[in-house]
Amino acid sequence: MRRNPGRWVIAVVAVVVAAYVAATASACTRGSTTRSSCTLIHGNWALDNGNAGLYCGVNTELRLLREAHLFLDLEDGDIHPAIPATPARVDEWIRAGVQVPGRPDWIFVKVWGHSASTPGDADAALGPDFGRALSYLETAYNDGRSHRLHYITAREAYNLAVAAARGRQGPAHDYYDTPIPPYLADRAD
Repeated sequence: MRRNPGRWVIAVVAVVVAAYVAATASACTRGSTTRSSCTLIHGNWALDNGNAGLYCGVNTELRLLREAHLFLDLEDGDIHPAIPATPARVDEWIRAGVQVPGRPDWIFVKVWGHSASTPGDADAALGPDFGRALSYLETAYNDGRSHRLHYITAREAYNLAVAAARGRQGPAHDYYDTPIPPYLADRAD
């Protein structure tokens, strides 16, 4: 008898490769006239020629991306002094429901920081606010019935996204090490 694992919350504290797009890239190049199966995940640094026009150069980017069904705007998982990690942000990350089609029960949460160039940056990423947010994540989204929390690496997140894109079933941990196996430095002797 197989237990229903509920929703898997997969927290990635690293850079994540857009594996679903890579796994289904041929769908983007076939010239299909149906709704696109590809997604562009875009940050908020330069949307619609924002940030003083330094990065984008396109004034109608959001409209163009939405019309082409290539836009997904996500709550930013960047942790820094101006936007510290909080339980409310944890709930926003979960509600965003970032997933690969075919596995709505695997929710990906990516939390990151660019650097710790100041004491404030280090405190935001390692201090008590972040600790409280992780404690909340572990309490609210790891009951073993409706949610199971996994902390994984970018490599493992890529593997899970590939497994989901290929329609694999079963617990998330079954796919941590394929198609990309653990790096030599990560293997136990």
